[in-house]
Amino acid sequence: MEWLCTDLSDTGIVEDDGAYHLRTPEHSYEDCLYFPGPGDYEVVLFVDGEVVAAGEATVDGVITDTYEWHRYLDGEPVSYKVSFTYTFDEYQRYAEDDTVRHVQHGLSDSRFVVVDDAILRLSQALADEYESVHGKDASKQGQDYADYLLSFVQCVITYPVELVYEDGAFIEKKDGNGDLFLYGSDEYWAYPMETLFHRMGDCEDTSILLCALYCASGYDSSLVRVPGHVVVGVEIDGFEPNDRYSEYYQKAELTLDGHLMRLCETAYERYVPLGFTNKDMGFGVSDIRGYTLVAPLTPLERGQT
Repeated sequence: MEWLCTDLSDTGIVEDDGAYHLRTPEHSYEDCLYFPGPGDYEVVLFVDGEVVAAGEATVDGVITDTYEWHRYLDGEPVSYKVSFTYTFDEYQRYAEDDTVRHVQHGLSDSRFVVVDDAILRLSQALADEYESVHGKDASKQGQDYADYLLSFVQCVITYPVELVYEDGAFIEKKDGNGDLFLYGSDEYWAYPMETLFHRMGDCEDTSILLCALYCASGYDSSLVRVPGHVVVGVEIDGFEPNDRYSEYYQKAELTLDGHLMRLCETAYERYVPLGFTNKDMGFGVSDIRGYTLVAPLTPLERGQT
């Protein structure tokens, strides 16, 4: 008896000793097949070298992720730790969604900015940790809290391996395609729960996740597309730029439909505060290829009274 089992919910490409290839099945010769955890699996059973059964199995269950990260405030590191529990089904419903997974005329980019019960729970867990570190009187509506949410996305979500397919092989290459590694696709815009499940995402995925957290936390925000890139804008009253970063980054803002948006770069894997982007990246009106404003949830919608 031989089982072949492929985890369809994992990354499309795997790395082995520096080489990348399509995910292949795991072999088992036990009398029963044991799944390693919640997921979608493709299963084939061989008996005496013949296929006797084949199909897919979905294993639901609870997933708990713990995120640890830090950011620098006034030159000193401040550490955070947040646990987030959700069910596999809360991820799977989005992975199976058949929406167009790329920019398409007539479809708003904000269709991916979904704030569901799981995102609200994560938003509350983030708020609780902020209070634990900064005190119960610390404001969760101003600039520092928006920076805190940005630091979470920057520091806990990893950018996928960038690959190209050349001469019959997947090759890691700067400016390659992260969606190819993660989803096996040339282009794939992910919902927030997909990005959280994989703990990976490229610029549009992390921007969508941040917009969802801003929406859940009461901020006006926006998804802004420029050539080959997506960033987030957030409206902050009384914004004061952190001049510690001015030497290495440029200040970035845009006015969109009367909203002055401070731009956020989510694709960094370290904390860089809102209102700053790379110096070689221009953000003028002429650079915009599209934008979507995302209105905040009301306190009632966020479960507050």
